[in-house]
Amino acid sequence: MSATTFALVTLTGMALMWLFARASGGGRRGAHEALARGAKLIDVRTPAEFHGGHVRGARNIPLQSLGDRLDEVGARDTEVVLCCASGNRSRQATNLLRSAGFTAVHDGGGWASLQSAVPATASSSTAGGPSRAQRRAEKSRNKARRRRPRKA
Repeated sequence: MSATTFALVTLTGMALMWLFARASGGGRRGAHEALARGAKLIDVRTPAEFHGGHVRGARNIPLQSLGDRLDEVGARDTEVVLCCASGNRSRQATNLLRSAGFTAVHDGGGWASLQSAVPATASSSTAGGPSRAQRRAEKSRNKARRRRPRKA
């Protein structure tokens, strides 16, 4: 393969990836922009995963029940950002909502990638407080401090 052919194939591939990202809602940047405009944020993880930590203001509608709970998403023109743990379920949910006629759907990917757009919280009942893992780590540090012998 010549250098010219290689460059042409590479540029074509990059253009196709850019077009695909635009067609699928603009990628993470599109999700961040949508959240800045006040889009509804839906976390499609299981309730247990959601309660382990989530983005502030997110509503938990697990992927398994999303098809039966479309009325909770809102009107078909409601701007929605979907997130999950890694991006796989949010992509499936994005496809589901689009096939159901929703027109302003953004795949936010993993919820951790949205933390810079909206602050995260351990659960809605402890908004702004430390997560369970953070509390455990602090408790361990405090125990370790108490065990250390003090210098005279």
